[in-house]
Amino acid sequence: MHRSAPLALVSLWFAGLVGLAVGCEDTGTGPSTATGSGGDGGATSTAAGTGGSGGSAPSCKPNEALCDSVCVDTSGDAKHCGKCDNACGATSQCKTGACEVCALNLLAKVDYTVGSEPRSVTTGDFNGDGKLDLATANTTGNSVSVLLGTGDGTFNAKVDYTVGSEPISVTTGDFNGDGKLDLAAANSGGASVRVLLGNGNGTFQAKKDYPVGVGPAAVTAGDLNGDGKVDLATANYDADTVSVLLNGACTP
Repeated sequence: MHRSAPLALVSLWFAGLVGLAVGCEDTGTGPSTATGSGGDGGATSTAAGTGGSGGSAPSCKPNEALCDSVCVDTSGDAKHCGKCDNACGATSQCKTGACEVCALNLLAKVDYTVGSEPRSVTTGDFNGDGKLDLATANTTGNSVSVLLGTGDGTFNAKVDYTVGSEPISVTTGDFNGDGKLDLAAANSGGASVRVLLGNGNGTFQAKKDYPVGVGPAAVTAGDLNGDGKVDLATANYDADTVSVLLNGACTP
């Protein structure tokens, strides 16, 4: 009878170890502690913390909303206008929490001096700086004025290039395929188109004339036959015709 006591003690000791193992099991919810009673084989476990809960949400200002866990000013955010995920359209803005269509609002004019009686204007990057420049056809000045842009909506003083008799229209294009923008002007008084090849730095070479119909009033540029070269066409007011000049420049 007395020999069974050691067996009972061993059983109690083993139960205590089991209790410790259970208390130390990683549940993924934070640290835990466990104590075994030793004498009765019982175990208690106390878990602390929430582990991966990530903490509390940020506190937003009165005019903000919590959108995708980020505080957003819904009074002026075009993606969350007035409330989360209320996006304004491409032509609208968010103002005081409501989407409003953007109205045309041109600012007061700024004038730049060009040649005498300009009749046409075009844009292009004549010096390759990534900023748009201007060119005008000046009818009684028999010239084209070039104004290099600064990129902020302002322009440098004009540089004039003589083109011919009464230029009434001007256009741009890379007519010789060198990657530099050129100019072409329709000379209404000379029944011709005059081309000024660009140097790529905002300056142009001497003009070259190409005959067209009588009284050319407009000129345009484009690849008219699909060969990858820029061609020209003029509308001839006095002749009731259109003149097409296909580009025969060689391909490097």
